[in-house]
Amino acid sequence: MNEDYQLPKHLSYSQVQTYLACGIRYYYQYLLRVRRATSYYMTLGSAADAAFNANYAPKIETGKDEPLDVLIDVFHEDFKARKPETDFVELGMDGSIKAKIDPDTIENDGIEIVKHFRDVVAPTVQPIAVQSRLEVPFDNVDYSFLGFTDLTVALDDNGDRKMIIDHKTTARKPPDGTVERNPQLTAYAALYHACEGQIPAVGLSHFIRPQKTNPARHLHTISTRSEQDIRNWWVIVGQVWHGIKSGVFLPPQLNTFGRPTDQCNRRWCGYYDRCRDEFFNQKI
Repeated sequence: MNEDYQLPKHLSYSQVQTYLACGIRYYYQYLLRVRRATSYYMTLGSAADAAFNANYAPKIETGKDEPLDVLIDVFHEDFKARKPETDFVELGMDGSIKAKIDPDTIENDGIEIVKHFRDVVAPTVQPIAVQSRLEVPFDNVDYSFLGFTDLTVALDDNGDRKMIIDHKTTARKPPDGTVERNPQLTAYAALYHACEGQIPAVGLSHFIRPQKTNPARHLHTISTRSEQDIRNWWVIVGQVWHGIKSGVFLPPQLNTFGRPTDQCNRRWCGYYDRCRDEFFNQKI
């Protein structure tokens, strides 16, 4: 393994989750910084986020939503900028192309989501912060934990109780209990608690892409995190940092057949072939 890399100056939720899912993927992505194409659904989500932010940021001061055509223009320009670096394909587990995805179809889905957001969701939300940068330094270590929260709202008239909301775009309704199990929301609650001194409520704002018989839809779910949840999160962060600093990069756990499970395939991992060559196809 090439050890000619610099340790990160901060950890993030994405880094922690990637390391826990597959240390080798973390090694390629965050330490060697091997670039890979972006999936079309991530491009859709990022462009939609740009439109949401373009509405909520000025609304903090004005209390008014932006015109729909402004938000669609923001979405279009962001999508257009990301398009050259995006893979518009659906892959099989072996990496073969199952289907080519029409970029215009994905963009049109995004426009429908933006319309639904502006007409149905945005009028019910008064933001108090958008894309907040939260960073927690730690004593006696040379890294911090950094995150950017999508949206913060007040839960009472005095603004004493807060809720952090994360936006997601998805092809279908998420399973029940998603917000209770979501580790990203735990990370955000821990960040907010460390920076602001209170544990916020947390929520997921799912924007569901239009289907053949259904228009774009929205599902908002709310949950809470406990002090124990937050303590557990910081323990995990510390252990992940210890593993990274020690040069420990484990592959995913193996199933009963001795093969990596879940996302260890060409469909889900752009580093799959390189990983096979460098780690698993060597003679013992």
